[in-house]
This record gives sequence, C-alpha cells and structure tokens, in this order.
Amino acid sequence: MKNESFAARLREALEWRSMKPAHLSAACGINKSTISQYLSGRYEAKHERIIELAQILGCDPMWLAGYDVPKLAGENSDARCPAGCIPVLGSVSAGPGVIAQEQIVDYMQADRRFCDDEHFYLIVSGDSMSPALNSGDKVLVHIQDTLEDGQTGVFIVGGEDGLVKKYETGENRIALVSFNPFWPPRVFTGQDIDQVRIVGRVVRSIRDW
Repeated sequence: MKNESFAARLREALEWRSMKPAHLSAACGINKSTISQYLSGRYEAKHERIIELAQILGCDPMWLAGYDVPKLAGENSDARCPAGCIPVLGSVSAGPGVIAQEQIVDYMQADRRFCDDEHFYLIVSGDSMSPALNSGDKVLVHIQDTLEDGQTGVFIVGGEDGLVKKYETGENRIALVSFNPFWPPRVFTGQDIDQVRIVGRVVRSIRDW
C-alpha cells in the first residue's frame, strides 16, 4: 500500500543522492519545469517515467511511487549509495569560484562525496599537460582559492579560460608549470601575481578511450 506521495519520495531520493533537480533533468531528458511539477505534487509521473527516474536515482520504482517497500531492491545496511551527477564545463572563465552555467556542456556521474556545489569536471584543452593529461580528458576539480606547493590546479590568468597547471610558489613568486617540457613555466612576480586566480584543485582525471 502507498504510505507517501511520489513528490515526497522524489524529494527524498534527490537529497539521498545529493542530486539537484537540474542534474536529474539533464540526466533523464525531462525538462526542469516538469521536474518542478513533480516535486511540488502538482503532477505525478506516469509509470514508465517513474521506472526511468528510479533507474537514474538508483532506487526501487515501487518505493519511488510511494509504496511501502524497501528503497533498494534487496536493500541491506551495507548498500553503497551510487553516484550522482555533477556539471562538466567547457571553461571556467566566470567570477571567483563561480561555475559559469552557460559553460556547462554535460553532466557526469561521480562518487556521492563529490556531488555538491564544490566540485565540477573541466574538459582539458591543449597538450601542455601531456602525457599526464591530454586534450579532451576531464579533470575533477574541487573549488578552492588556495593551493599547496606542488599541487595541480585550475587557474584563470587575466581573461583566459581555465588553465590546468602545476602550482609552484616561492618568495614573492609563483609559477604555473606544464607537464609537457615544450611548454615553459609561466612565472609571475611582484604585482603580476595578482593576475593569477586559483579556481580549484584537481582531484582526479578521466580519459575516454
């Protein structure tokens, strides 16, 4: 029997998966206004849609529909929460620490601990970080405005799009270092240091074969 509404279960599932309605919309192809209607209770999804949404959210369709069944089929206390989705950016040339919504080109799954407003994927452009990072690779970035010496991060210099470089610092000096030896380090001293803004730290990379 039903003991909760579809709207309540959908809200619970989104919170459980740390997924925003916009991410769900992008993942399933249902427009954002329809998702909003689902969440408000104005409209309940048809059975086929509920199955589709349940597959994306990783829950039992009957549970999502509001029935008194386990959230996961064969649910147990050790069940691992699967990944949600985070934005993939083509560039990051927005404001300080801001994801430029117009630059979102896709959404990708990630471990649940990364599904928040503090992480995004960035598509690498160019060969300056080869062979570790090739053009087209995606890097997972944690938004932060400081880095430790030797960490790899994303930077904006002047009006340029996001640059992926190794960060090296010294007395009144910072250098953005490429892995590719054909690209010399970009060194900034004195007042020129103010041109460099740290967007975030690279957490991991993904390469499609």
